[in-house]
Amino acid sequence: EAGECHGALVHLSAADYEKVYLSEGGGSGPRQTYEEIIVDAESYDPSRPVVKAVAFRTRDFARLKQDYPPSLRYMSILREGAQELALRSGYQHWLASHPVQQTSTFVNRVAAYNLVFMSVFSFRLKLRFLGRIQSFILRSVFVPSNDGSILKKALAEILTGFVLFPGS
Repeated sequence: EAGECHGALVHLSAADYEKVYLSEGGGSGPRQTYEEIIVDAESYDPSRPVVKAVAFRTRDFARLKQDYPPSLRYMSILREGAQELALRSGYQHWLASHPVQQTSTFVNRVAAYNLVFMSVFSFRLKLRFLGRIQSFILRSVFVPSNDGSILKKALAEILTGFVLFPGS
């Protein structure tokens, strides 16, 4: 149903929660992209009480104008987790039928090499602005794989390669 999110509720120690919080960009000031919210978590077992839980939600300023398909890797993790946890079949079907972003092997390889290169320049040499510029350009040329235009997708693939290639 709309507004539902299926999954596992995990009890974390304060130290482990801090690790998760920081891995999601917590503590990075007013520009952090996620905020903590309190949600009601209910079990599939109706005899168990509803409990309050902390969840992360994208802040308004960081939300995209439209939802784009997630990567196959990300969706595979969600699908495998849903299966392992024996989540409701309707939710598993929804995950299985959810579209994913398709990228070419070339772009995947160039992106991987670029990540290593940009990590050195951005973090080791304190040139973080390079990553922000590159991200801005990549967002500007991005076309989701579920866009119907073959020409737009091909052009986006070429431009993405040009943006990433110098760092690979």
